[in-house]
Amino acid sequence: SGIINTYHDPLTTNLHTHGLHISGVGDADDVEREILAGESGVFTYAIPCDHAGGTHFYHPHHHGGVALSAGAGAVGLLIVEDNPFYESPESRPSIYNTYPTHHLVFQLMSPAASNAIAFVAKDDVHQSLATGDYYLTNGCTDYSFVVEFGKWTRLRMLHVGRQHNAVISIRDGAGNVACKSAMIAKDGVYSSPAGRAIQSKYFFTPSGRADVAIYCSNAGTYILEVESSTFEGRVKLGTFTVAPGIAKDQNTMPEWLPCRPYYLQDLVGSGVGTSTSIFLSEGMINDRLWSGTDADILSTMTEGSAQGWSISGSDLHMFHIHINHVQIQDSYNWGNVPDWYQKGDWLDTISVPTTANVRFRADRFGGKMIFHCHIYEHSDTGMMAKANILGGQREFDYDISIKDPVGCSTVPECPTVPDASMPWCPPSVDDNNDPTCKNGILHPDGITCCDAQCESCGGITCGSSTGGAANCCASTISKNGRFCSEYKAPCTLSDDTEPTPPTPPPVSGGNDPTCAKGKLHPDQKSCCDANCQFCGGVNCGSS
Repeated sequence: SGIINTYHDPLTTNLHTHGLHISGVGDADDVEREILAGESGVFTYAIPCDHAGGTHFYHPHHHGGVALSAGAGAVGLLIVEDNPFYESPESRPSIYNTYPTHHLVFQLMSPAASNAIAFVAKDDVHQSLATGDYYLTNGCTDYSFVVEFGKWTRLRMLHVGRQHNAVISIRDGAGNVACKSAMIAKDGVYSSPAGRAIQSKYFFTPSGRADVAIYCSNAGTYILEVESSTFEGRVKLGTFTVAPGIAKDQNTMPEWLPCRPYYLQDLVGSGVGTSTSIFLSEGMINDRLWSGTDADILSTMTEGSAQGWSISGSDLHMFHIHINHVQIQDSYNWGNVPDWYQKGDWLDTISVPTTANVRFRADRFGGKMIFHCHIYEHSDTGMMAKANILGGQREFDYDISIKDPVGCSTVPECPTVPDASMPWCPPSVDDNNDPTCKNGILHPDGITCCDAQCESCGGITCGSSTGGAANCCASTISKNGRFCSEYKAPCTLSDDTEPTPPTPPPVSGGNDPTCAKGKLHPDQKSCCDANCQFCGGVNCGSS
């Protein structure tokens, strides 16, 4: 393992879902988890029933190796479909339900930068023979598609840059900005209102997403071009053609005020529980480098509380936050894209020319919340920190009831409780505390408290008990970090000692001190049977 805040361990990886409102611990979006070379891992994301629909993406996030992996192209688009409670077809103008959609991923490739980092990390996997910086669109150097004449068309766009923001525009053959555009969403959250008319020039951070609707009423070939400090002048990203035809839609996009889930309800001008100042400068956050310890915690808050943060230095160090989006409290002009950032926008990556005042609600999920500069090289070398959210839900502990939405004038009735038969809704968990395990089954270790419906607490068959591994296996319960002072079983009585993991099935054929005949767990201690699909994990009982 390499030295922290250097380029190291290029073949160690994990997975970050950029923009999702999910747990940041355990087998969910824990970016401190490590999957070593030659190993595999299972990530489990329980998307809450009140998650808003939106455009997001995923990429590796192992500290010290992000610039090599994600910077070399390991990213992908991730779409959360519209929520039937908040973004139902009945709640909005019909055009939002019928427009065709194109998905566009713009990736900046920098072979020289990747080669230099690979040399430092002693890596030959990510070496490239290419020269010069260039963009790929959906993996192609000459991407093209078709847009229908006089028809509003949605573009779901993701920009994956390196060190600079970018402006992407639609141009006609004469180089003029062309077609009508309407703002639909930024960073995976519908604008309020959606449908606001904008020029066909769109601002992107190195991890920004923008959903826009375009309307082209002149036949011809149009060019998507990008401007950034990486290049001199505009660079072609791709083209689309519009054939002559008869207009299908009116040339004005109707506006729509979306209904907000609880975690995205308006906080402009509201009171906050904690105020925190964040400074990004000189490769550090608040004059500190990432340490991988609790010293990285720069803010502590209680789940459900509203927070007010001021963020300075995001013009050069694009600020990205995990788990929760933040709402900007002011409008900002940025270069030659005026009025792009509107007061009340929800974002997960921010870059503005002045101090950004933002608010957010630490909703639902407890534990760590990572934030960092989204220039890969900067986060890899220490420009990263975290907040600690007290209480809340952890891995496999989701109360899926939809919280009361407010201010939804376009939706007469927003349901507060989903239909229990809906397949994406996991069972609710009773979060009343049980510090003595009186409502569960105590493990012989005196620490682990299993669910009362488990046949026994722990043991090699715990995963097949009623309730499964997550409720009946000692090591899994401890790994999930649920403490009985806060929850009912399954939980652990103390956070000081980790329960002994259940003994795995023996490996046949005599002793096996190196686990050569089995499957070694990432903890380097447990050796599982060779027949197991994998060693450990919350689904081990189903192997």
